[in-house]
Amino acid sequence: MALVKGDRIFTCSTAAGPAFEGATLSCGMGAVNGAVSSFISPGEFTVIGNTEPAGICGSGIADIIAYLLDACLVDKTGVLKHPFTIHQKNNIVVTQQDIREIQLAKSAIYSGIKILMNRAGMGFNDIDALYLAGGFGNYINIQSGVRIGLLPSELRNKIFPVGNSAGMGALQYLKSDEFEKRIERITGSSEYIELSDSDDFTIEFVMNMDFG
Repeated sequence: MALVKGDRIFTCSTAAGPAFEGATLSCGMGAVNGAVSSFISPGEFTVIGNTEPAGICGSGIADIIAYLLDACLVDKTGVLKHPFTIHQKNNIVVTQQDIREIQLAKSAIYSGIKILMNRAGMGFNDIDALYLAGGFGNYINIQSGVRIGLLPSELRNKIFPVGNSAGMGALQYLKSDEFEKRIERITGSSEYIELSDSDDFTIEFVMNMDFG
């Protein structure tokens, strides 16, 4: 992730793991046919490909946990007393361990945001926009992302999905000499923050584990 302040760019990489790609969830899967990609309530959800559900992808699990929080089936510390069934026939459920995996991932991402802001000396009021890249960023329900503590509530109305910006940037870099020079200027203005060496990140990570 990157935070732009004037002519300076602060960057970091958070070890969020593959939870939002479905890899560490009990019924997780990628965003392919059969994945529950959005969820409103039991019996009211969307499956990619309009087929029977085979699992849950990242955008789906964000919606499901937001629902569980609103329904008081998960408390703010992440306790889920009983597995939550999404589709009984295919035995698609959300377990306590699934909740914990998402807590670890969302805390890492949110804490990375906070560290960048602290290093840049900025508050949420100083942020003009938060751009979400990639497939997960493009399809996640922003309200669900805010509800589970993945995205800052202070930026709720300043969050914009931009699709596969990495792919588009790579193509422009390969096709345009001018764009290559622009990339070189950007990287020259960038400061990388190694979060594993940051005591502040450890504190933030612990503080942001709960669903608040």
